[in-house]
Amino acid sequence: EVREFLSGEETEEVMRLGEEQGLHASEGVMQSRDVEAGTKHNQFRTSKQAWLGNSLSPLIATLDLRVSDLTRVPASHNEQVQLLRYGEGQYYHAHMDWTELELYDNQKELWISSHFGFQDRLATVFWYLNDVEEGGETSFPKHGQPICEPASRGGERTRLCPGAFDPDMKSCDGGLRVPPRKGSVILWYNFHPSGRGDRNSLHAGC
Repeated sequence: EVREFLSGEETEEVMRLGEEQGLHASEGVMQSRDVEAGTKHNQFRTSKQAWLGNSLSPLIATLDLRVSDLTRVPASHNEQVQLLRYGEGQYYHAHMDWTELELYDNQKELWISSHFGFQDRLATVFWYLNDVEEGGETSFPKHGQPICEPASRGGERTRLCPGAFDPDMKSCDGGLRVPPRKGSVILWYNFHPSGRGDRNSLHAGC
């Protein structure tokens, strides 16, 4: 967590820009089993969102460079800012910010767009734009679990091992829970140095 990463004026301006763009119902990328089951997006994600590009405002461009200084990743690799609003009782069930391609079989377009796993979200910088009295936490339910087969580049044995398990994706109990603090950001990396996705980066909006 990095506190006071954004000033109070900056958080207010980012929210204003989002309002101007218009907020729409968030949609995730569904795993193949959910597609086959006819799962609706609002069964696991109920926030609203807008995308804010650097050309929208000098502030967004400034924050883009500030994020790059934090992550040590060139700003040219950054995505647009994804602004999310969670109303009372809204949520985003546990998910990864990288793509476990084996869970997306028969989705050829996704495999191609991610360059077969070689183009994905290396790191996530999550901004908190306001304070709330209760809730609004980012949960990491696999926090503290061991890394399975740490020397391996992948495979079935990297998913489950003694002490490692997949939690209830709908639950916000257990693990590490980070409360929102206006102007703060949290940073986590979605991949191990080997290039393998980090399953312990599983997180949820509660």
